[in-house]
Amino acid sequence: MINAQQTELIENLISSVQKEFSPDKRTVLFSISFSSEDSKVKLNGETTSGKAKDALLKRLTDAGLTFSDSIIVLPSGEAALKPFGVVTISVANMRTKPEHSAEMATQAILGTPLKVYKKVRDWYLVQTPDNYLGWMDDDGLMPMDESSFNQWNDTEKIIITSNACLGYEKADLKSAIVTDLVIGNILSKTGTSGEFAEAKLPDGRLCYVKNEDHIPFTKWAEGIDENNIKAGEIISTAKLFMGVPYLWGGTSAKGLDCSGFTKTVFFLNGAVLPRDASQQVHVGMPVETGSDFENVFPGDLLFFGEKATDSTRERITHVAIYLGGKEFIHAAGRVKINSFDRNSKIFSAYRLRTFIRAKRLLPNPILPGIIPVKTTILNQD
Repeated sequence: MINAQQTELIENLISSVQKEFSPDKRTVLFSISFSSEDSKVKLNGETTSGKAKDALLKRLTDAGLTFSDSIIVLPSGEAALKPFGVVTISVANMRTKPEHSAEMATQAILGTPLKVYKKVRDWYLVQTPDNYLGWMDDDGLMPMDESSFNQWNDTEKIIITSNACLGYEKADLKSAIVTDLVIGNILSKTGTSGEFAEAKLPDGRLCYVKNEDHIPFTKWAEGIDENNIKAGEIISTAKLFMGVPYLWGGTSAKGLDCSGFTKTVFFLNGAVLPRDASQQVHVGMPVETGSDFENVFPGDLLFFGEKATDSTRERITHVAIYLGGKEFIHAAGRVKINSFDRNSKIFSAYRLRTFIRAKRLLPNPILPGIIPVKTTILNQD
């Protein structure tokens, strides 16, 4: 058996690697344990980071420890054969555990490419382009090998531009419905038929989408300069969602949480933000807000929560988009506009009291931690 001093050393080494390579469990899985047989250490567990495993093994070796390695670097099992996937329903839920009763962590919309790491029963552990990890049931995605994934990426695409619409079995509004669709959904275009586009979902289903509800992805992408996004474009997009109900984990026109709202707005303008408010606060340029928000510009992100004290750390719990004139738009109960102005009918004393800081992403949000949609969603440069 290893002694208490060796046990503490191993625990500290695992902890140090986790802090370096997996500081945020929402984006990197590092679940490692160990046991001992006689004087030998047996490592168990799994990780999505091969670099983290290599670092741990090196540090254990450098410490003079003898060990056997049973750590699995994902993907593994069935997922190793099909390590890619694409969301194949309008909005797919991602949960914290492989069960429907588990908390919904986030969502991914139709056409979103995924990394697939493992399968447990009818659930897949997947990772979205913003690096968020979660469990998606098998009806939400189409697992693919590299060849199939590349074929999907190479097809002509359309992107849905209406908040909500339908895909029909035929080029006829009276025909059966194949799928519902929401703004930002991406489908493969296979043809045209009058006032409809014939489109294919990642799982092979065909549907017809009214021309007024979509545009070619290439045309949409050409109209976006992710290096020069205008505040007016962000605000116009944000107001498309006015009245949409709040949904914990929501990232679509069906329901949005606060960071899902800001993330969706920026996605539709060409930039993939980190998923949660506590992650989004780390991107962009700090803004000295001034005594009366005079230095905050339209399009800036506003962050709220609990300020740090001598005994507690800062907690970011909410995010909004600044509109100007002390007004901001956010998802809280529903997507709505509130104000920091005490004389306004839409004044929010709570938000004024819990405001912490502002960050500026415009006009060029492609900063560390933010990814262009054009290169991430469809692997197009």
